[in-house]
Amino acid sequence: MIETSRLKLRLHKLEDFEFSHALWNQPRVYQYISKKPSSVHQSWGRLYNYLGHWQIRGYGYFLVEEKISGTPIGEMGLADFQRDLTPSPNLPYEAGWVIHPEFHGKGFANEALEAILRWNNERVGPQPYWCMIDAKNTASIKLAAKFEFNLTNEAIYNGEKISVFVSPTGKAY
Repeated sequence: MIETSRLKLRLHKLEDFEFSHALWNQPRVYQYISKKPSSVHQSWGRLYNYLGHWQIRGYGYFLVEEKISGTPIGEMGLADFQRDLTPSPNLPYEAGWVIHPEFHGKGFANEALEAILRWNNERVGPQPYWCMIDAKNTASIKLAAKFEFNLTNEAIYNGEKISVFVSPTGKAY
């Protein structure tokens, strides 16, 4: 678990399924990612994917909770999804973030991403990180820029163009 001044980041549990499924059915969440709501099957698979990352890779996605209330507000972390991305950045640490729309604009994503990158750098040393963001998702692009992720190229993912951003190697967070 990682704690910040306002957040707790922890591994998912079975009890988090309902929140996760509801989160991925928020139009402001899926509009730039999957373009459609997640089915129960897709959400269930996502939960297994999150937990499997921790078992196989030793890192993964966290459930993000507001510390004072214990309210889940999002899912963020690092993954190696082995995406069918052309061209691929060939880096193991893909950063990703999803915050429930009720909690947008409060700096939670910034706080959590900084904690995650710092945690991983302490664990394995400074690494380059990458993320892919829809070019219309200005909020995520601004967040990536705060962490010095730079647009490196456009790639094709699921038949659509996506912007690929990479952070500098050795950046300390």
